[in-house]
Amino acid sequence: MTAHDTWEYDTEQAWTALRGALMTWLADVPADGHVIIELPWPEKDIAGAAPYVQLAIHGYSVRSEAVSNSFLDPRFRLDDTRADALLELGWQQPAASMSEGTTNYWNDEQLPEDGGAVAERLVATLRDIYGVPEPTFLVTSGFADTGPYDETDLPFGLPVVQEQPEPPDASAIVAAGPDELRDLAAAAVQAVIGQEAEFDADGDIPVPVGNTVVYVRVDEDAPRIKMFALLLHDVPWKPRVGHALNATNGRLGYGLLTHHDRHVVLSHQLWCRPFVAEHLRQAVVGMCRTAEDLDEQLQQQLGGRLACERQDGAA
Repeated sequence: MTAHDTWEYDTEQAWTALRGALMTWLADVPADGHVIIELPWPEKDIAGAAPYVQLAIHGYSVRSEAVSNSFLDPRFRLDDTRADALLELGWQQPAASMSEGTTNYWNDEQLPEDGGAVAERLVATLRDIYGVPEPTFLVTSGFADTGPYDETDLPFGLPVVQEQPEPPDASAIVAAGPDELRDLAAAAVQAVIGQEAEFDADGDIPVPVGNTVVYVRVDEDAPRIKMFALLLHDVPWKPRVGHALNATNGRLGYGLLTHHDRHVVLSHQLWCRPFVAEHLRQAVVGMCRTAEDLDEQLQQQLGGRLACERQDGAA
C-alpha cells in the first residue's frame, strides 16, 4: 500500500467515524440546542462565511442547514453543479430572501428515526460539496439554554470551540418619537435575523418563523413596541379553549395567548421609554421560539388550522 493509499484509507475512516458519531448522538435525541460544524477561517482574511452545516434541535424535531451562496465568501461559492448536488442529497432550496423563509439549504426531520439520514447528509455535504479534505480541518461548537457545549456534549471527535460572547449592549435611548423608535426597532430586529429588516405595507416588521410570522409593530400613540403572531385560525370558542390557553399562559416565558374571532394569537408588549435594543432582541427571539414550539401543540389540543394553511385547507 502506497503512502497515498494509506492517506485515502485513513481519511475515509475518519469520515466514517464522524458520520457514526453523529448518528449515535442524534439517535439519543439530544436536548434542545444549536450545533454548528464548520471549516474555521481567520476573520481578518474572509469577507463572508466559510463552509458550515448546522443543526437546531427542538424536542424530537431537528432542522439541519447547509450554508448557501447568500453567505459564503466568494472563494467558497458553489457553482451550479454543486448547488444541484445539494438538492440531490435531499436539501431543500433556499428562499430568495429572509422574508420568504430560510436562505440556507435546509431540511426538517424527526428524531430518532431520521438521525442516520441527517448524519449521512451532513458528512456528504462537508466532504463532497464543500470539499473539506478531511475531518481534522473541522471544528464544532454549540449551545443550549444552559450555556455553551463542551467536548462531553459534542462527542464528534472534533475540536470544540467555545467563543466568549460579548456582553450585551444595555445602553438606553429615549426616542424622540415613533419614527426614531421605528429606526431603533429595525436595527435591533436586523441583529436577530441577520439581514435588513423591512417594513410591510402595514408598517410592521415581519419575522418568519416555522408555520407563522412574528410581527413587530411600533405604537403610534405611546413609546411601546407590540409583537404578535397568528398561531391558529378557525378555532370556535368553547370553555375548554379558554382553560387550555390559560394553562399554557402560566408556563410561557414570552407572550400571552388570546382567542379572538376564531383566532389564537400570541402577543407581547415592550415599554420603550427608554429603549434598550437588547431587550427587544431578546423579546423577538423569545417570541419566535414560543410561536414555533406552540402552534402545532395547540392545534392538537384545540383543532383549527395553522397560520400557514389557507381557508380551503391547502398549504
